[in-house]
Amino acid sequence: MRIAVLTPDGEGQLGVSFARALSLEGHEAPVIEAGALTAGSRELIVARRLKAERALSAALRRPIERKLAELAPQVTLVVKGRFLSAADVEALRRASGGLVVNYFPDNPFFPDLYERPVVDALRAYDAVFIWSQDLAERLARIGVRSAHYLPFGYDEELYRPARPVGDAEYDVAFVGQWSALRERHIRALAGLRVVVAGPGWERRIAPHAEWCTVVPGMPHGRQAADVYDRCNVGLNVLHPQNAHAHNMRTWELPATGAPCAMTASDCHERLFGTTGISAFDGPERVRGAVEALLEDESARRSMAEAGHAAVRHGTYRARMRDLLSIVDGVAPAR
Repeated sequence: MRIAVLTPDGEGQLGVSFARALSLEGHEAPVIEAGALTAGSRELIVARRLKAERALSAALRRPIERKLAELAPQVTLVVKGRFLSAADVEALRRASGGLVVNYFPDNPFFPDLYERPVVDALRAYDAVFIWSQDLAERLARIGVRSAHYLPFGYDEELYRPARPVGDAEYDVAFVGQWSALRERHIRALAGLRVVVAGPGWERRIAPHAEWCTVVPGMPHGRQAADVYDRCNVGLNVLHPQNAHAHNMRTWELPATGAPCAMTASDCHERLFGTTGISAFDGPERVRGAVEALLEDESARRSMAEAGHAAVRHGTYRARMRDLLSIVDGVAPAR
């Protein structure tokens, strides 16, 4: 089967990992670079605020239509598609002659992220996949046809155990975008050897905290795995939009073989039980969760093994098999 993937390009991008997984499963999976339309650009963000995005998004869509017409994929998989309108989705369907489906990696209803054009566009896809069962049900209730739960996973080529558990360069590592909540967790670890990486941290932490090393930019893929490999404990602080659930680091971090401290959530409890991670609830308790692991190398080793075992089968190859088994039964939108 030929499945075209519309995504920002580059290692560690979700769509690129999807395409690699599909290829490993024996499918033809060309990546079509569509970062502006799928994730956003400064120009499109400004245009949306001015209610003038239609012409710009249409201009960006046309070369993608030509590529889809040339490839004629049975399925076009769009990752997020923030600046694809319902009309754009219809145009992609006409151009490709096949199904157009969406994997949505955020919470479209979260107040800080909500955009009505995004939610309206999700109704136009032949199927929508999202990382939360609750969100899949909510999408179905507002008229999104064929909404399905498909959790995050990990790219086994990028995230794999790299070294035995033992003394490392840093006590604790966090990879992810800055937020006020995450900063409160990091500041609760003052005095430990901390490394953080991701957008926003250089401006917020680097000028003020000698105890905290900031890796510039946003490490993806192997670069993120390398940060985890340099720590004794990997930290995952869920964004509020992921509350009670999980995020990409839920899978990627344990896949590297690092012992993990993570925000307590219903999903984390089901996945890891009491042995796969050290769970904490808020900035007041993160230090205790981390220090308990730092003080006991044997506990770190056991937790790393249990955490890795818990996520071992959650690869993107497995996720794409599940996605295609569902897509196989989806009728095209009329």
